[in-house]
Amino acid sequence: MKHLLPLLLSLQSFAYDIAYDSVYIPMEHDTIFGIVVKPVDYSAVGGMTGILCIQGGGNVGLDNYLWEARRFAEAGYVALVCDKAGTGLSTGSSYYAYQSFEEKTREYIRLIRFLKAYPGVNSNHVGIHGLSEGGRLSVNVAAMAPGEVAFGISVSGPMDSFMINQLYAIEQLLQIQGYSDAINKRTVRVWDTYYSGVAEGVIDQAIVDSIQVLRDKHAQLYLPPASTTLPASPVQTDIHFNQIGDFEKIECPMLFQFGREDRRVDAMRSVELIPDSPLFTIQIYDETGHGMVYNGSVHPNYMSDKLEWLEQHGF
Repeated sequence: MKHLLPLLLSLQSFAYDIAYDSVYIPMEHDTIFGIVVKPVDYSAVGGMTGILCIQGGGNVGLDNYLWEARRFAEAGYVALVCDKAGTGLSTGSSYYAYQSFEEKTREYIRLIRFLKAYPGVNSNHVGIHGLSEGGRLSVNVAAMAPGEVAFGISVSGPMDSFMINQLYAIEQLLQIQGYSDAINKRTVRVWDTYYSGVAEGVIDQAIVDSIQVLRDKHAQLYLPPASTTLPASPVQTDIHFNQIGDFEKIECPMLFQFGREDRRVDAMRSVELIPDSPLFTIQIYDETGHGMVYNGSVHPNYMSDKLEWLEQHGF
């Protein structure tokens, strides 16, 4: 076996000592800082498989994504994880929160190309892995660069539009916070109208007034800003961005991992949108949420399933 025996996979055992390499990757307007995590004293005929591990939405820090890169490296892969544009040790004029999904996609394709050229990596065996927003964009990258991406892994990635999934997440949040169904529905309608205004490029005063009325009654309610000024984030072009048109462009195998109890991404809706294809494998984990947490820790099959999937596809 090229990486781990099934028994070792099931026990979450990893075979290789690992090393870290700090890299600075030039972009058009920025320099992206990354860490390459790689096996020590491991050689594969034709080079090792590379995995670009992209972050989810927000900026929780590079360290939160290094653990997965370490697991891949301990299993015999070369993994690259990077600071987002304008954060950490990345420098330049871009800032991740103001980048559109299309701009991020182009950035990730450049990072794929960097990893393909990295010493010891098989340039034909480089794929992408992402969680949440990263799961969404791993699909987009595979679709936009079909000749350059050998495989993709999407974890808790929303496949429906940004707007539709945000409305789902907001509704779930309000339920958790204990608001009544009436307040919940009214708040979701306000957000729906606000996002539609952003998509159209105009937030009129009527939208602002409806936001302010709710805020006056419920000061702690999660609401959009009561302003006619278009926000810097979300980006206008992202509002109706979805993966539905991507699937037919994908030429590589893709693994989709979802937690059935995800309250930030409508997992079952996303599963419905993924077409039946021999290229696509879908794994659903019961009693598991957005971060693949099960009974207080990462689901026991989360890493072993993806490592077995990679092995089965020759990576």
